[in-house]
Amino acid sequence: MARSSDGTLCQLALVPPYSRAALFPRRITLRITRLLVGEMSDIDRLFHLRKLYLLAEVWQINLQTLLFENCELAGTGRAAAYINMSRGPTMAKLCRFVKLNDRFNAQVFTFMLSGRILREFTPDIYSKDFVYGYQKWNVSFVRTDRHIGAFLKLQSPSQGLRCRLDFSFTVVNRDHFTKNVSFIEKSCEFSPEASVFGRKTFIEIEDLLKRNFLQETGELLLEIEMRNIHSIYECFMRLPKESGSGNHHSYHNYHATNHSIHHHGGSRHDSYEERMESTYFMFGLSDWSISLFPDNSVAEADGSVEVQLQRHTSFDHLCYVRYRIILGDEGTFDSGDLEQVLDASGVGEPFTIGASVHRLARGRSTLRVKVEMISVVSVSEVYLSAVPSIGNSRSSTSGIPGSGIGGASRAHCYDRDKQAWILEADLTGKYLAFRLFYTDISHVPRKFSRYVGWNIRLVSKGGSPRPKRTVDGPYSKYYVQQEADDGYVIRTDILLDELKEPECPYLDGEDRKMTLHIEWMDSHLLINPNYTSLDDVTRLHKHQMSREILALQAENYALEKQLYSYQQSLAKTSSLPSRSNSRANSCEQNSTINRM
Repeated sequence: MARSSDGTLCQLALVPPYSRAALFPRRITLRITRLLVGEMSDIDRLFHLRKLYLLAEVWQINLQTLLFENCELAGTGRAAAYINMSRGPTMAKLCRFVKLNDRFNAQVFTFMLSGRILREFTPDIYSKDFVYGYQKWNVSFVRTDRHIGAFLKLQSPSQGLRCRLDFSFTVVNRDHFTKNVSFIEKSCEFSPEASVFGRKTFIEIEDLLKRNFLQETGELLLEIEMRNIHSIYECFMRLPKESGSGNHHSYHNYHATNHSIHHHGGSRHDSYEERMESTYFMFGLSDWSISLFPDNSVAEADGSVEVQLQRHTSFDHLCYVRYRIILGDEGTFDSGDLEQVLDASGVGEPFTIGASVHRLARGRSTLRVKVEMISVVSVSEVYLSAVPSIGNSRSSTSGIPGSGIGGASRAHCYDRDKQAWILEADLTGKYLAFRLFYTDISHVPRKFSRYVGWNIRLVSKGGSPRPKRTVDGPYSKYYVQQEADDGYVIRTDILLDELKEPECPYLDGEDRKMTLHIEWMDSHLLINPNYTSLDDVTRLHKHQMSREILALQAENYALEKQLYSYQQSLAKTSSLPSRSNSRANSCEQNSTINRM
């Protein structure tokens, strides 16, 4: 039952226009009654609407018609708002992605935002998670009575981890780039306690409607630029009890030295006691921790501690990790930037500090440990033969994945998104080259494109920590759904004649195979794989900016000419008095000579 506008009770119009009316469930009747006459918050109302929407789907009921009829009987007039709420949240769709390749690692993500956000009672709009700076993020847009708010949220917060970065939101105007509206937030520190930053009053709804921000498709284009990220984990480890015969309370200045210790099979030195381990923290979509292995079996002056980085998830790939460790409240030990290759076990190569944990703590009961995580890249390790086989010359130019280019071998691998790839060696030219095929290209969703960024390194048999990179890397490409991939050619500056030498550093001595590391750097799924009118806006802005730059250059040139003419005129005016003075002096000299 619901109450009409004149105060009388009326039967809800719950009779559907088909013969299953007798089986209409009482749950739908009760939920509509609560919506129309019940006092509840917007969150509770949204909960009932979603339940009602699911029930209506099961019973094949037109929920929109049903709500409009009952809202008219109950005298509420809120059917449109209920319909909007019952549809659930609209997603902000990632449509474009740009890496600026600067020293701040700036990246721009462009989202398509439905024009529904301009209507009343529209729920908040969220994006799917995306990755920047080896962390997961999402953006949300909130409508109030007069404004649209924009917020950035860290989706992978960890206790003790702080992510500091700069970001800016921009609403793209159709007419001119000078009409874009944006705001900038600098040095925002994201943590579990503060994982969301943004602005409630980003832009007025009236401005969006009047100043031509809506695109031809009826949607809004919003860009978020993220740059200069720093991820720092910090914790305090309680020290073990001191041992040894040295004086543990006399601390001297020292130079902490670190050197690599080759670790075999996970065994520890007998002199190292039970390890000190930090809590887990998230970085690069994996869980990490830092372990300290203090050696307290000797006097403090001769003590040492082993430090090791460990990865606890994502064991299906190798990874390159760059990090920095600082121990002590005053930065007593600073490792500087370290780069390591972690195998499938996730255990990094430890290094030793020539000081005990008590000396590092400088008399305190806890040791401050700070870890700055710089980068982590998933790596697929593949092996390719450098000796071409005979009889495959016909397939050398076919470009068919798996046929073997120039008779060379091929290797299968998977990226971090479990997508399949094939890497083949091309031995047909003067220089060594490779071709990378995306074999799961048919699995790219329709109406989407997949952006993939990668790099390739050749590992020398000496085990160099910095393998040789290929020419022109890193690489990137957009993939759309099709039957087969044509392959991406990757060139090197290594002559094929070098591979024939017995002491070639890139070939194994026994089976003459190359070891390559494919670094999977970026991967984003983008809406609108084809060129659309939304791309016209950015091209228009580009030409507008080019014209503005040309106009400013012309204006600057005119000002320089004007300044030069002023300088010339000033030089002429300053030279006139000097000439008159010189003439007067010469006349005086002539008169004195005549007198003499």
